[in-house]
Amino acid sequence: MQDVYVDPESLLLEESQMYDTSTERAFLSSIMKDNEGMHEAVSQISPNDIFNEHNNLIYRTMIYMYNRQQKTGCQSSYDHMSLIGAADDTGKRESFLTKAGGIEHLELVESCPTKKASFPYYMKRILQVSYRVKAFRAARKTQISCLNATREDVSDIVSSVEASIMSVS
Repeated sequence: MQDVYVDPESLLLEESQMYDTSTERAFLSSIMKDNEGMHEAVSQISPNDIFNEHNNLIYRTMIYMYNRQQKTGCQSSYDHMSLIGAADDTGKRESFLTKAGGIEHLELVESCPTKKASFPYYMKRILQVSYRVKAFRAARKTQISCLNATREDVSDIVSSVEASIMSVS
C-alpha cells in the first residue's frame, strides 16, 4: 500500500486560518508599552504559543531580554528600538530585522491599540488558539497515520485515540 500524500502547503493554509495574529500583536504591543506584564507573560505564554513567525521572533527576543534583566537586575524596556538594540548586542541586527518583518512590522506591533486591562484576555486568547492549533496538528497526524495504516494497525490507532480522548477532562 502506497502512503497517502498530503500537501504541506494545504495543511499550513488550513492551520494558519486558526491563527489570531491580531491578538498576538495586541499582546506584544501591551508588553512594549508596559513592561510590567512581561513577568506574567513569561510564566504563561511559551514562544510555541505564538504562531506568526515575525511575532514569534519578537516574543523570543523579549524573553531573551527578560532573562538578561533577571540576571543583571537592570530594568528592560521592550519597545521596538530596545528589541533592535538587543539584536545589535548579539550581532544579529540585520537578521533580526529581516525575520521580524522589518522595522515596519515592529512599528505596526508597537502602535497596535491596546488596553492594559485587556492583557489577561490577550493571554487567554493566545492559549486558546494554541490549544486548538496543537489539537489540529495531533488530529491531522492521527488522520494521516490511519490513511497509511493497514486494517490491523488502524484498530490499534483508534484504540489509542479513544484512550487519549477519554483522558481529556
